[in-house]
Amino acid sequence: MYASLLSRRSAFCTIVLLWPALLVPGGGMVGRAADVDAQLAAIAAAGPNGQGAQAASYAADMLSKCDAAILPRLLEAMDGDNPVAANFLRQAYERIVARELARANPTFNLEALRAYVVDTRHNGKARRLALDLVARLDPEFAPRFLAQALDDPEFRFQAVALALERAAASREAGDRQQERQELLVAFQHARAAEHVLQASRELAALGEEADPVRHLGFIVDWYVVGPFAAPGYSGFDTAFGPEQQPFAAEAAFADVDGSRRTWQRHRCTDPLGLVNLVEVFGPLREQVAYAYAEVESEQQQAAELRCGADDNLTVWLNGEQVFARRQWLNGIRLDRFIVPVQLVAGRNQLLVKVCQGPQHRDPEVPNNWSMQVRLCTPDGLGLKLKTILP
Repeated sequence: MYASLLSRRSAFCTIVLLWPALLVPGGGMVGRAADVDAQLAAIAAAGPNGQGAQAASYAADMLSKCDAAILPRLLEAMDGDNPVAANFLRQAYERIVARELARANPTFNLEALRAYVVDTRHNGKARRLALDLVARLDPEFAPRFLAQALDDPEFRFQAVALALERAAASREAGDRQQERQELLVAFQHARAAEHVLQASRELAALGEEADPVRHLGFIVDWYVVGPFAAPGYSGFDTAFGPEQQPFAAEAAFADVDGSRRTWQRHRCTDPLGLVNLVEVFGPLREQVAYAYAEVESEQQQAAELRCGADDNLTVWLNGEQVFARRQWLNGIRLDRFIVPVQLVAGRNQLLVKVCQGPQHRDPEVPNNWSMQVRLCTPDGLGLKLKTILP
């Protein structure tokens, strides 16, 4: 029988061990450690385009027959950066959980599952998977955990949402001091735009200043110049005057028709730093505009440039092109593009180029023309930078 199985599954002969398993009362089984290691290795070898898929599928099926005690091992195996392997592991995990929950007296290692959830070194999606199970087994755990997860990269959004809910409950109870405290906590830890804006509005109603622009690191003070004619989709590849010479506030540039273009100051008032170029230059098509800003950093530091534009976008930092994306007729959304950059101590110069393409095929669709730029830490908190325009 073994010979027949091995002949039909020759692909698994080096990784799947067909040793007897010990059945457990719940209908699962506990394989020997070597079996589990071999099956996990088969899943870890899976990759894109079907690489190792048959072996991984068979291994996941074998693991799914194991006792619930194996769940922490499966979660830890999800810590890698292989989404294909994680999918196979999740299949086995969910089958074991479903079978165990169907038992009259399910048995899970709650202590190990809780420990996995709270450890931020583990994979975020796998931690969320574990929390879903722990919440079913221990309904009081999730609220306790999330109340302390304000800086947790995976659960920050939920934790801040709960703080905002507590603020609302305090407001309903007439406890303004507690409401203020909850809102300050929510604002301090919020990174999602909707939470930042909500906390800011509600704090303003209590007389507290909470600036979303500063909190998230948006650049709102600019010099802008344009428009420069760019027929069709030519703007992205055409180097106009502002990118050919160092910035000078008094500089003037000639457009193709001989008209002069000069820098003008523009301060954006949008709470999320959206610079609407239609408001500056008018509802134009097939044009290019530039924006320039300088920010002062107290020290040399790593940062994230988070940006987006409608239509496409090019960014230079201290004279070096750090981002360029050719993408026409696209919308803008917060943090669409994230670029690791290095800021120097002192003055840092940003030059941004935004192209405007032809009219959308549907004449009812407006030709938006806008940009959004911020500098922040990897977790999305705005850096403490000072704008120092010439």
